[in-house]
Amino acid sequence: MSIKRRFLASSAALFLIAGTGISLSSAAIADTGEIEPYACQLNAWTPGHNFSTGNAWGQGGRSGCSNATGVTVLLREDKRSMPDRTLAEGYQRGTAIKFTVYGKITKSNKGGTFYTETRSSTGAQRQSARVIFN
Repeated sequence: MSIKRRFLASSAALFLIAGTGISLSSAAIADTGEIEPYACQLNAWTPGHNFSTGNAWGQGGRSGCSNATGVTVLLREDKRSMPDRTLAEGYQRGTAIKFTVYGKITKSNKGGTFYTETRSSTGAQRQSARVIFN
């Protein structure tokens, strides 16, 4: 067999293999059904505050879940060399949960670093970004 024929035979074989791989991939994707828009996840949003009223709040929950489980949302103050302090805590059970916990702050909290933490009864947890209350 000449070099030209070997090249053409190799190219044709490669094209057939690649074509089969693509069609198999397409078939595999089509057989999986619809893809959910997002997976089950915990949410923890950056907390807020109002020094004039003395209120602080943190919001958390879970979304995209099909099973019911318990969720705890905590508003916490980040303490560098000590255990973090919990200002507020709440619990709800369900599949799609979003709720807010409220705590009290004083001028002594000014300049402190705060965050929201969401915990699932399955053991998963998520923390928001830290924010300084000024």
